[in-house]
Amino acid sequence: MAASRSTSTALVLPGVGAPVPAEPSKPDEFTLAEGNLAELPIFVLSNKEAKPKELADYKRHVVLGTRHENGQEVERSVTVTANPAYGFPTMLANRVLHAVIAASQEQRFESPFVFITRHQIAVKLGYQQPGATEYRLILDALKALRSIVLVAADCWHDKNKKTREGSVKSAGLIADFDFKDERVQSQLPLLNRDGVPQRSYVKLSDLVYASLRAGYHFGIELPYLSALGPLPGRLYEYLTKKDDQKTTYTEGVKSLGRKMNLKKTAPSDIMAALGPALDSLQREVAVPSVERRRRFLESWKYDREAAQVTVVFYRPTKERGRDRLREIQAQLEQMTPPGGKALSRS
Repeated sequence: MAASRSTSTALVLPGVGAPVPAEPSKPDEFTLAEGNLAELPIFVLSNKEAKPKELADYKRHVVLGTRHENGQEVERSVTVTANPAYGFPTMLANRVLHAVIAASQEQRFESPFVFITRHQIAVKLGYQQPGATEYRLILDALKALRSIVLVAADCWHDKNKKTREGSVKSAGLIADFDFKDERVQSQLPLLNRDGVPQRSYVKLSDLVYASLRAGYHFGIELPYLSALGPLPGRLYEYLTKKDDQKTTYTEGVKSLGRKMNLKKTAPSDIMAALGPALDSLQREVAVPSVERRRRFLESWKYDREAAQVTVVFYRPTKERGRDRLREIQAQLEQMTPPGGKALSRS
């Protein structure tokens, strides 16, 4: 019987026999994700929620908050209407969309047509040997993404205009898809003379594509996301957008619950779901095809009185030193000596 081999690296200290396991790394977030989709409660967390029993439940309206303008209260909300034949998009559909956007990034966002095969999507999702079952799941996810109707009221950020749009409507997060015979498609041109795709493709919706082209995106690690459960994955997707050279992030529990698409609204019920998900992000996670284990959060705490959650983002030892150096440099730049001239850095 062959001996098993660990893929984790370890440090062996001089004079010490037992190796010291290498510390985990934070996710390598080189893949871009569209900024609005991380903020909005579009994706459901289970197959049961994806296909409700009652027809009336195929339309969901979530109020994210309100603001005042010219003496009037303006509601910030999201309305998602699903086709009963395909249901609401789940977190698997979320990951499929990330895989398509990753391919679009590789193609430099040159066109809303993203040339990608079912097999390539499956590989990006971490399936080692995809077959009929995995391809069916991918097709079902794409059908759900294509068939929903999204209405965002005062909550879709337009980077070009540097403001939130009053009302945005999109028929689907993808516009269409078509998979050709993958055995022969590599021999075909991308487009024929009439501009019709000749190879397998997924076409992004105008709304999503325009936002990506405008540069409203942030980094995410798809393999790490794929290694997480539905709610931890959704929470990671949202919180990693907030992790922009920050040490901590705080948000109200009710606000987080709405954005995570949780049905229950009482803080205690929300924390009953969020607590285990936050614990998952704090633990080391083995990611297939990645040598070093991943960790996203250093710690988290719940302030019951304020009904707020504060997370501390994980930083490996080397990065902690760089973060501290940035803090010191920022402080130096803000200091002004009595002569009125700002201190310079050497």
